[in-house]
Amino acid sequence: MKPQGWDLAAWGLALYLGASLLSTVAPGVGLLSLVGLIVFLVGLYQIGQDTGRMQVFTDQLIGRVLLWVGGFLVLLVFGGLALLGAMANGESGGVLLDSALLGWLLFWLLSIASGWFTRRGYKALAEVSGRPLFNLAGDLIFWGNVAGLLIVGYVVAFAGEVVALVAFFNPPPSKAE
Repeated sequence: MKPQGWDLAAWGLALYLGASLLSTVAPGVGLLSLVGLIVFLVGLYQIGQDTGRMQVFTDQLIGRVLLWVGGFLVLLVFGGLALLGAMANGESGGVLLDSALLGWLLFWLLSIASGWFTRRGYKALAEVSGRPLFNLAGDLIFWGNVAGLLIVGYVVAFAGEVVALVAFFNPPPSKAE
């Protein structure tokens, strides 16, 4: 296997996760997170091409797009419904809470679908690479997203991404093993 795709995916994921963490205190860094995600996906595309398993790329792409779309829809639903409620009643208290709950539920459902595709992508990556840590990463991401309704689940999902990062930077098992 050519190392270029693996290196791109590893460094892209590192940039994506690092910028995601930094964006909580420095909002302008969020764009850097998107750049990291694109580099990560380009690396996965190359891995898929090199191994003949494009599922490595396509499942991750679908999972990541679902998560970003989910976040955008939450903002759209939350903001749109709150604005409409405020315009209709002149007050936004109850509508704001309703739209927040609806937005959160929508995001949670999309994050579960995202986790399922991401898990499949990491499981395919574990098969082509022989690195079982990718299996663990996929499981943590999926079950973390399922438990995301309790918010702490997203910490588990983030830990799954860190496990995937560790798997990328670990050398592949030798052929003699």
